[in-house]
Amino acid sequence: MRGAGLVTVAAGAGLMAWALAAHYQAAPRGWALESGLTPQYLLRRGPYRLSRNPMYAGEAVVWLGWALFYRRPAVWAGLAIECAAFSGIVRWEEQRLLSHFGGDYRAYLAEVPRWVPRPPSAAKDPLPAHLPAAPDPG
Repeated sequence: MRGAGLVTVAAGAGLMAWALAAHYQAAPRGWALESGLTPQYLLRRGPYRLSRNPMYAGEAVVWLGWALFYRRPAVWAGLAIECAAFSGIVRWEEQRLLSHFGGDYRAYLAEVPRWVPRPPSAAKDPLPAHLPAAPDPG
């Protein structure tokens, strides 16, 4: 179980690194440090095309990994507290982003789930579920 915990920590850290890299690539004029809480751009690529909150999700996955590794109630409690806090923080952030980006962010809310990516749908499958029979060459 301890090995699975370390793999889970690495997966969460990788998700957070991917999200940071997406921010670095998308930020105008490099990545200037800003004092405001609302970004000046709406990021929809990298992990942000799969989840609206990959940084928070990655951090929760890291905590899950440590909980699996240490197997202590206090770490599990920390994970639960963190997830509860993230839930409230994210709702507050979404309201700020809606007021800042308007319809663009509303469309993003409709397209991308808050936490866990959606499985690919059959409607987006490029191949039809039923292929017509090939014509008889004879």
